[in-house]
Amino acid sequence: MKKITFFALFILMSLLAWAQPEGHFASPMALRQATPFSDAKNDYQWKMSNFHTDDYYQICNFSYNADHRLLAMSDSIYGEYNVIDSMSYDAAGNLVRLSGWQVLDGVRQNVYYIDYTYNAAGLITSRSNYNNFDGDWVLGGIYSYTYNNRNQLVLTTLNFGGLLYQKTEYQYSGDDCVQELWYSYDFDSGALLPSEKYVTSYADGRKVLRLDSISDDGTYWQYNGKSTYQYDNRGNCTEYHRYDNTNYEVERSLYTYDYGKPLSSTLIPWNPELDRPRMYDNVDACVREAWYSLDVDHVLQYVCDYVYEYNDINTGVQATESQSVSLYPNPASGRIVLDGLADGEAEVRIHDLSGRLVLTRRASGPTTALDITTLAPGCYVVKVAQGNEEKVVKVVVE
Repeated sequence: MKKITFFALFILMSLLAWAQPEGHFASPMALRQATPFSDAKNDYQWKMSNFHTDDYYQICNFSYNADHRLLAMSDSIYGEYNVIDSMSYDAAGNLVRLSGWQVLDGVRQNVYYIDYTYNAAGLITSRSNYNNFDGDWVLGGIYSYTYNNRNQLVLTTLNFGGLLYQKTEYQYSGDDCVQELWYSYDFDSGALLPSEKYVTSYADGRKVLRLDSISDDGTYWQYNGKSTYQYDNRGNCTEYHRYDNTNYEVERSLYTYDYGKPLSSTLIPWNPELDRPRMYDNVDACVREAWYSLDVDHVLQYVCDYVYEYNDINTGVQATESQSVSLYPNPASGRIVLDGLADGEAEVRIHDLSGRLVLTRRASGPTTALDITTLAPGCYVVKVAQGNEEKVVKVVVE
């Protein structure tokens, strides 16, 4: 009995460390492979410094190396560090080891590490997970990845103790992954049998519209439910919904973006094990995610907001959507009033949706009126800088 439990524990840890939350993107591994570690660049203007729940129950902080690659992340609950992950890179900039640390019995211990290998294109070819059991490092499973001549992921396998325990086959239509077919080891037959299938539909521009989940109970395929995605006119995912096989909604996320922070100029923390932040194939940086989930009575309820915060790479000033500065009227015409400013002078910068600076003004006192007659009708991002803090509000000009 002990051996069976030990085996199940290894499998579970391997799968949990690898898998993205179900339904949040059509092809988790294909998405990761499309963003290789060697893609780091040096022209970022902002970087995500942390995300936290709106009640600060959970806080996850990120730090980066000089090459803008994620160096460490710390996940804390009410100020107590729960997990700390540190990353090591090779000379080519590829992540070769992720080490996980947890506080156990009051002592921070290295409880697992994950090693990665790569091909010449910088794509992951293997992932080996090691777990610490009473001081002994034990291999928990090896994932292997195979690509076609277009560098698209076509096969994932999981080998555990010499046993081919799982595999996933990916099918494409052009650049889009339209199906994942999962196989799992069946102990009765001693063979890999189809277990799950994910079918994805897209809109123009490679935007995922819907993901259908289907499972095989050994006799026939059974529909499990779907995930749907909605976008704004800039191409940002604004709504995610997941439904069960009765079309009952079981999860929801609503996203808000800073249109003054294009993702092309924003450094987002990334490693193959992260399930947040979920940036999808967006255009702008997400600043807030309202998350809904089922309660104990199986009723969909609002749980919390996840707030994503960014630092200006050049100045270190944090820019977050302000909850203290109010702007009115909104929509506005002719002038706007900023209320809730701190004492002292502030610099007000107004950007259009492309991120272009269109107006700069100086403000003083807790309430300041600004002339905006030179602005064309449209949506703008207003940034108020005071000291080492930058606050952000949005306004529609009529």
